Amino acid sequence: MTPPSPEDQQLLEAFGALEPGTERRARLEERILADHMADRRSLAAEWVDLIRVGPVLHAGYAVAAVAGLAVITPVGTLVLVAVLAL
Repeated sequence: MTPPSPEDQQLLEAFGALEPGTERRARLEERILADHMADRRSLAAEWVDLIRVGPVLHAGYAVAAVAGLAVITPVGTLVLVAVLAL
């Protein structure tokens, strides 16, 4: 087997960095799982946040959609002008 050329050696080193060994992979997996467990919240907490913030966000989205439709559609623009003229 012939030794790799310098260009091939650089490629082998680059791909070696992209494919960590089993020990390094195990350490990475442990860190990822530890971070995931630290960020975990209960389903009840998720629902409380959704109920507390959701209606406000949905009302805001609805108002923005109505305003967008009022400006984009020709009939909406006429209605908007008629309301503002009153």
